[in-house]
Amino acid sequence: MVLRFTEGDSVKHVIEEFWGEHHIADDISHVVAQIQRFHDGRKDLHPLSLRFGTDAVPSAFAYSWGASEKDAGEVCSPLSSFCKWGSSEYVVGIGGGADEKERQRVPHIPLDNVGSPAFQHPKHSPHPASPSFRDALLSGPLAKGHWLLNGAAQQDVFAIWAHYHRISDLSKRETPGFYVELGAYHPRFASNCFALENGLGWRGVLVDIKDTYVDLYRSLRPRARAVIADAVNVDYPKLLKEMEAPKDIDFLQIDLDEENGSTLGALELFDRFVFPLGYRFAAVAFEHEVFLSNAHDTRNRARAIFARHGYMLALSDVATHHEGQFGAFEDWFVHPALVKKEKVDELIALNQVRRKADRSVPGATVIDHEHVLFPL
Repeated sequence: MVLRFTEGDSVKHVIEEFWGEHHIADDISHVVAQIQRFHDGRKDLHPLSLRFGTDAVPSAFAYSWGASEKDAGEVCSPLSSFCKWGSSEYVVGIGGGADEKERQRVPHIPLDNVGSPAFQHPKHSPHPASPSFRDALLSGPLAKGHWLLNGAAQQDVFAIWAHYHRISDLSKRETPGFYVELGAYHPRFASNCFALENGLGWRGVLVDIKDTYVDLYRSLRPRARAVIADAVNVDYPKLLKEMEAPKDIDFLQIDLDEENGSTLGALELFDRFVFPLGYRFAAVAFEHEVFLSNAHDTRNRARAIFARHGYMLALSDVATHHEGQFGAFEDWFVHPALVKKEKVDELIALNQVRRKADRSVPGATVIDHEHVLFPL
């Protein structure tokens, strides 16, 4: 079912008519509020459609960011509905907020490779590969199952975007990717890697300090090697070797705790022991949490480490809301030897106009994760 708007339409009026036509009893206030944030009164909106599921009710808040005339070419905005703007196509969607990730350092938690050898699944994906980022989102497995996209702030979309813009031939891009996820938390809810594995058949390694979700890791993330350990106590070279990980890995997430030093501590392990072995990551989502804590100057020190190893800061200070606060919490990096530079330049240029000043980063600008667009 498709909900259509044209320029000048009242969001509330259109949704009320749509809900009535399809006999939907659910409260529409949250849908109206979210869409109105971007669409009421905008003069740059061309005919717009939001496609919902067969019951016409989105499973969570609908986030959308309309393209304007300054957005050249085809672009994608998260996460799961399909829109048209002029002759361009882009994705807007249904997203959820991330739950608070409680992190507590412990003196030592031994490495525990959850499960038996049967838990280590084969390299080849049962999922049909899509030839491009556009096809993956609009006609591939993710288009058929938008519930797969659960990233806390679009990190999964960023990883997929980088994967499909790798500097490689088509056959390599169609090969299932590999991810490393430090600070996995729940295997699906607000997970940046759930879609990578379940939608695209990627393999990976996930690390979390708590054993709360061990059983769910087995059932929901069967192609991953789950490690229950403090992320600063893991032998990453050994782990990657045991997993037969490629030297060029598609996605790295570091989502730990700035205040207790684990975020920077884990990155320093990669700086000393992983990067020197030749491991490179096409895309990195690094959570510095500067709007909540800067006890270890993690944001600046991490940028220096990534720059030293040749990484490019694609989107700096991606911002989010947390317990009533708003501010910069992540940097997104790419390795220019792995991801097409022209696409990275497009990503930067496309989002530059969406950046704004924020007190969490004096003298710099942030971009709300809900507003990020990806060039197709």
